[in-house]
Amino acid sequence: MNPGLCLSALLLLLPQAPHRQQAQDKAARQDKTDSPEPTANLVWKLPGYSYVQYRRTPAGWRRGSLGTRVTAGFYSPALSKNREVRFSRSDLADLLPMLALSLSGRVAQAGTGQDVSRKFDCIRAGRIWARGKIQTLSSNVPRRVRQSGSFRIQSLEKPGGRFESRRRRLQRAKIEFTREVDTLSGRVLSFTGSTQGSFRARKGEKPQEFDHRETWTFARIHRPDTPAFRKLVNDAIERGQKWLSQATITGTGPKALALLTLCKNNPYRDQAAIQRLLEDVRSSDVKRTYELAVSIQAIESFYESPQESARIRAGEQRKPSPIRLSAEDRKLMDAWLKRLLANRSTSGGNRWRFHYRRGGNFDNSNTQFAALGLQAAERCGLKVPMDAWMGLARHFSMERLDVNEGWARIRLTTYGELAHLKKQGKPSRVTSTSGPEVKIRGFSYRKPEGTTAGKRAIKRNQTTLTQAYGSMTCAGVTGLTIAGASIRRRKPRAGAILGKIEKARLGGFAWLLENYEVRRNPGRTTRWYYYYLYSLERTCELGGVARIQDRHWYFDGAMQILTLQASGGAFRPVAGTRASVTDACFAILFLKRAVAPVSTR
Repeated sequence: MNPGLCLSALLLLLPQAPHRQQAQDKAARQDKTDSPEPTANLVWKLPGYSYVQYRRTPAGWRRGSLGTRVTAGFYSPALSKNREVRFSRSDLADLLPMLALSLSGRVAQAGTGQDVSRKFDCIRAGRIWARGKIQTLSSNVPRRVRQSGSFRIQSLEKPGGRFESRRRRLQRAKIEFTREVDTLSGRVLSFTGSTQGSFRARKGEKPQEFDHRETWTFARIHRPDTPAFRKLVNDAIERGQKWLSQATITGTGPKALALLTLCKNNPYRDQAAIQRLLEDVRSSDVKRTYELAVSIQAIESFYESPQESARIRAGEQRKPSPIRLSAEDRKLMDAWLKRLLANRSTSGGNRWRFHYRRGGNFDNSNTQFAALGLQAAERCGLKVPMDAWMGLARHFSMERLDVNEGWARIRLTTYGELAHLKKQGKPSRVTSTSGPEVKIRGFSYRKPEGTTAGKRAIKRNQTTLTQAYGSMTCAGVTGLTIAGASIRRRKPRAGAILGKIEKARLGGFAWLLENYEVRRNPGRTTRWYYYYLYSLERTCELGGVARIQDRHWYFDGAMQILTLQASGGAFRPVAGTRASVTDACFAILFLKRAVAPVSTR
């Protein structure tokens, strides 16, 4: 008989050690109970720079309005060190996901009944305080914990703030939710909750009630510069172009914008929709600044190489190549260019600025489009006077708002730098944030003149005229980039004006970094949201900017657009009820990233 087998059998018959028996009994008792798993180790486990996407389902419709219809999800930079999700420029609709997605230390230990408190800055409701509890209910499923939260919302100060003229005083509010957390992956799998309350009424009015209910369910985590992300973008562009090709489009401006959108990065210029729009634009009697500028860009896009902007970003080509037009289109564009130059404002002196038509008024939006049109005309071989570029540079350098917003160090990583790192076999991630210290300066729609009429206009519409916001700051930086590139090419020793341009340009980028937001148009919330993203794309692409400090601006904006696209190809409105052709064009142009950089240094 084998002595080893005998010894093993004898050991099995002997009584087990007391401490081992106690450990087994304890484990058996834990298996029989449904007591919660310890939650002290809950932590979000995100793979670097990423976007955590959820599917959002209304659990009941809301009374009243709580702000922007934002997409469901958050970016990894929104996650603080103590595992709290903080949306920048939040409104009341954001409080529910911010509380339900939080995995901070106190929340992780909330099964003991510990109170939880948070302070938030809301766009429309001012500074508020959320007080309540998050309690662990059960842990019947392995690795999963069910929790409930209940919070009372208290207003700490009068509403208002720098970005909103409409002010509402919060009277009462409460937030309740239940959620399910995966303890292994460190992830909130789902939550269902509601935000209920009312705003204080003005004299003679009833309080404004609101009741907001929704459910978020985890979908997936997205990463930039991956095959899966690029496929999502390409599929969205294809669906969007199909919807745009079949849409009913009226008006010269929308038709020219649709033609520009369909031609960019599209090698098939003989498509029926493109040919139809091309004929309509060619035969239009265009006179207004916006329509002229977009029509010139549309003809340019019909002739340009589809992948030229991608080659420049990759470092395979230094600058955009000249475009040769047919004799008919050159004659037509020359006439449009003369009309565009004639629309210059009569009140600017040696500064060039534009409004819809010739006259004394001006605005930075039309001036931005005029700069884009002039740049496209010059690329097509038409002669743009040097005075126009110098005048645009003077305008945008002097048009920044003189608001004391402090100083900041701004680091812009260009596509040229990324291409150089790739050739050397180094990681494309740029970790350095050191850069020049500049004064933070933004742009508004129109800076008021120092006249009595201008002062009255400030009182009538302070937000529009005197406060900087995202789309207009992008417009100002775009104008500076285009004017600076043209001046540098034709007059490289113009050091004084080029220095002013770079200073103003970096100040605008510093404002965009300080107020960085892709979930809404900073300073305008729901208004002109897709136009803001389009302007952000033009601002960065024309300057060859791949990163604003550590922000992946393209990935951030693209994820918002992708989650806002309907299955049929249209893009859901952030405000309003109908999908817009203009919104679709701006969204597709952002995704295509097709504008050729004028500078990659």
